[in-house]
Amino acid sequence: MASFLGMSQSQLKKNTSLLKNMVGGIFGGFYYNITAWQQLLYQLPFGKKTSKHITRIWAMDDAEFEKPKAKSSVIAYAMLFLNILLSFIFFKSHKKKFESTYKNVFSEYENKSFSSFSNQELIADFHKLNKDLGAKWIVPVLNGFFAFLLFSLLKKVFKKSRLRNDYPNFVNDILYSQGDVISVVIVKEFQHLVNTILSNNDLKELFNSDAETDTMKRISVDYPDFKAQFDQYISNYGERCGDGELKIETINYKENPLSFISVLKANAVGSVQSKKTERHFSYKKVIREKYKYSPFKKYILLILIKATLNRIRDRENYRFYRTKGFDLVRKIFRAMDHNLYNEELINGAGDSLYLELNELTNMDIAPDYKSIISQRKADYEIYRNKNRANRYHQKGNNFIPAETIRLENVKDKVKGIACSSGIITAEVVIINSDKIENIDISGKILAANYFEPAWINLFSKASGIISERGGLLSHTAILCRELGIPAVVGAKGILSAIQQGDRVQLNGETGEIQLIKV
Repeated sequence: MASFLGMSQSQLKKNTSLLKNMVGGIFGGFYYNITAWQQLLYQLPFGKKTSKHITRIWAMDDAEFEKPKAKSSVIAYAMLFLNILLSFIFFKSHKKKFESTYKNVFSEYENKSFSSFSNQELIADFHKLNKDLGAKWIVPVLNGFFAFLLFSLLKKVFKKSRLRNDYPNFVNDILYSQGDVISVVIVKEFQHLVNTILSNNDLKELFNSDAETDTMKRISVDYPDFKAQFDQYISNYGERCGDGELKIETINYKENPLSFISVLKANAVGSVQSKKTERHFSYKKVIREKYKYSPFKKYILLILIKATLNRIRDRENYRFYRTKGFDLVRKIFRAMDHNLYNEELINGAGDSLYLELNELTNMDIAPDYKSIISQRKADYEIYRNKNRANRYHQKGNNFIPAETIRLENVKDKVKGIACSSGIITAEVVIINSDKIENIDISGKILAANYFEPAWINLFSKASGIISERGGLLSHTAILCRELGIPAVVGAKGILSAIQQGDRVQLNGETGEIQLIKV
């Protein structure tokens, strides 16, 4: 993005270390290097503010950082500002070109079979895909940057506005019913599939009794209309899966439709799910009333809100673009892994996942793959027994867990970020990646460290959602708002304060979670 916006080559060179270390691995886990992000943002226009606010957008504690040594000249800074302004003004054009390119690239690769490709052909195809699509990914990056700037500006304007006293949750409320959010469409179509099963007694009995393979055979023969719905869902959203959809090793629903049958079987219990109450908030009506005699302020506010909502909506939609794009990369490297195993360059299927990208795309070192993989496996065996923290501070070569909240500070109430209104009192079910299927969640409040984008089946039955991580713009918050599920995110310490089966009262308007002692 810095290059696209016109940062000079000399300054890019000074920032090489930061650009190469925006993400990294700690004890086998994938982490963002927040300091690198802050120091890079600091060098862009509005950087003094955005470098501090980024932690709040990501629902983190404030993080101090040293100001970067690299600085732009006055002229270079002015050019960066001008390019950001022009990119914003002409963003609709950039967006249209990107989405057209994405559609063309996806059409080219979607049904491509890589099973007969040699390793060199697969590497060439990966580089081509990276050039055709990866190099154009500047639009989602810019969109995220603009969403960040606009949302921060909106919150600042709101604090000084006449809306604050009468509508304290105004910024949250305007995020309801953005429309055209793909993740919400996915959940609603999933709910439609489940309700189709529950409204047909024979189909319901089939999903509650037969094994996955038998169920698939039966619906293909006896329920062609439902099978057509099922196939359409897989075709449109099959890159999703139960867990880890951005991992090469993950088998998604397109690759194994039986796994989606399992998800439907787990949800095809009880009666037809009632539609949750959708909350509508007319921010335009509120602004027109409050600024009846201030047309200029009214106009500016309406433009700012509309621009913010558009960027937030696209931010969520581009996440699914990322999932579908990653699936193309997965196919290439899955085929390469198959080749390497057949050529006896690796000892087992999946071993190539222990190689870094520059190693995997360099066939000159292929004879060394087995020894490299052996060492990495030994490293990851050590990592397996480590409890990784959510955040670390780096001191020299050591990583020290960042203390976020002490258990003794949590008594009978936890405060998080209110993101979807409603007050619910219910039993809590604690969710993790090892426990998302075959559990009774109907009418219960779900609590987790975070919610994977693919855990859509959980949202269709839950009465409330609590996430220890996340912010107002997180995937979880957006889904809950659109589906009318009371929710609190960024509830630090909640998993230390509750146990499986506890009862809590969740207030999605204030962000408070009251622990109910029996």
